[in-house]
Amino acid sequence: MCLTGWPKGRNSLPGGQDRWWALGTALSALVLYVRTMPPTIATVFDDSLEFVLVAWRWAIPHPTGYPLYALLIGLAARLVPFGEVAWRVSLISALAGAATVGLVVILGRRLGLSRPAALWAAMTLAMAETFWAQARVAEVYTLHLLLVTLLLLALAERPRPNWTLAALSTGLGLAHHRTILLWAPSLLLEAVWSSSSRAGLRESWRRLLLLGALPLVFYAYLPLRGHVGSLDGAYQNTPSGVLQWVMGSAYSVFLTDNPLGQIRGPEFYAAFLQRELSPLATALALLGTVWIRRRPRVVSALAVGAVTNALFAIGYRVGDPEVFWLPTVLVTALFSGFGLQVVAERLVQDRWSADRIALVALAVMVPLHLPRWAETFRQVDLSRAWEAAAFAQDALTQPLPERAVVIGILGEMTLLRYWQEVHGLRPDVKTVAADTELKRLAAVETALGRGQPVLLTRPLPGAEQWALDAVGPLIAVDATWPEAAEGDAELYPVTDGLWVRGRVAPLSGPGPARQRVQLLWLVERPPEDALKVSVRLRDERETWLAQVDCQPVHDAYPSTAWKPGEQIVDAVDVPALPDGRSLEIVIYRADDGSAVASFVLPAVKPSRPPYDAASGTCAPAYRLR
Repeated sequence: MCLTGWPKGRNSLPGGQDRWWALGTALSALVLYVRTMPPTIATVFDDSLEFVLVAWRWAIPHPTGYPLYALLIGLAARLVPFGEVAWRVSLISALAGAATVGLVVILGRRLGLSRPAALWAAMTLAMAETFWAQARVAEVYTLHLLLVTLLLLALAERPRPNWTLAALSTGLGLAHHRTILLWAPSLLLEAVWSSSSRAGLRESWRRLLLLGALPLVFYAYLPLRGHVGSLDGAYQNTPSGVLQWVMGSAYSVFLTDNPLGQIRGPEFYAAFLQRELSPLATALALLGTVWIRRRPRVVSALAVGAVTNALFAIGYRVGDPEVFWLPTVLVTALFSGFGLQVVAERLVQDRWSADRIALVALAVMVPLHLPRWAETFRQVDLSRAWEAAAFAQDALTQPLPERAVVIGILGEMTLLRYWQEVHGLRPDVKTVAADTELKRLAAVETALGRGQPVLLTRPLPGAEQWALDAVGPLIAVDATWPEAAEGDAELYPVTDGLWVRGRVAPLSGPGPARQRVQLLWLVERPPEDALKVSVRLRDERETWLAQVDCQPVHDAYPSTAWKPGEQIVDAVDVPALPDGRSLEIVIYRADDGSAVASFVLPAVKPSRPPYDAASGTCAPAYRLR
């Protein structure tokens, strides 16, 4: 039995050369994925940050627990001998993505594609924006797609499906991302339609069930690491708690309801398809789909699985549905390879000549797609994503007092905890995660009631009832810091009864060079109007190079809330550019934009103490207090 119905011919079956082609394709994809990986933590607003700290703690990821992935990233965080810990964890995604791309070459050959057509299918998947984006951060989806590809390889085995590999890949999928169950209809149809498959299944169903169930032992990771728990503290290490976590019952609401109010029409999916596949690849996929209808087992193993995954992705109303379309993108890429094969075979009847035509077509299509792939590279490239790391190190290298409490959303606290635990920066500072403003306000009141110094990571409505100061990137609440020294900074009048001092300090740490404008507001009489600060970096020709506008104290402390007698420390960060010569500080009214005061400070040169990526240490920024 042949899955595709292709007649045997020259190069119709994968051999040693195909493995070398697959290896070369996988290594090429790996180079791209590693090149675009972030050097450390890239963002605080997705699951990749959670997985990095989970790997370091050997903690429990969010439901359904992903035990196979948790073990792999935990081992990577400790055993990979180079790179920052977050980079090592992301490397698992890059390796899984590259392996998937390589296996697509083998899968295409087993389905009867010529080498050029199989290579085109692999390249189409490798360069799809969502797949590439998932292959360069700590996420679960490339490993999931690798297991799906192994399952499809098992179904494409000749002369009958390799049910042992199918059972093992399905079991591993159940221990990782349970949407592998969406391929159950494909498995069922293949078993029903193949008489030889049914005979083999009757003889070995007990062994196959055992082999498929064996990987579920990975879920023992949850109770074994239950004393560590999840990062949000929601995991309960009880039989019912483990069961609820594994079943992911909290996520069923995204199938039965629409809690995020997601409304996606045809235009959303059209835009998604445009990002993932080129018009030419889409046209070839449509052609391949029409032609492939004559091969029913391809429909069972590929098209049915693609449709099942697509229907789930449409009905699953989460904020990032694109990742659930990846199995469908994989199948579409294979169909695009079939389309290329169809074109080649319609031009000539000889199989060997058709392969040559497909190779010529591939050589033409690749240069045509280079601009598109270059744009995808620019979109997914995180190799210079230092913002999150710079924030964490800037915050934890400030002169924070003992017993200090930093309050922010869970992602921000996870970021700080990562640098506390992995790099040993200020482990004494307590972090409190509260995702709603009411909970953050309650946490502030509780900490202040205990006499603890409190700092915020972001503006908080209601906090202006206390005196606020900028402490680097943080916001100090009702600060008891030492009084500001007069120093030698010039005093500039702003309004009647309001003055300001200004200094510029270079900032150390990773990423692009930055400089911090440090302002000290001296309030004798609070201003009647809300004021904003504009910091404008200029070159020697007075050309503006960069500009930052904000309300005082990181947009957290409007001037209309100031009290008489306050001395308020403020900070505004701007880039440090080689041709930036001066900083113009303009203070203006927020309602009409009219300037009330301005002065000029010398800009700093883009140089700073070296950053030690291994220890995560850097010099603290200069402060007025």
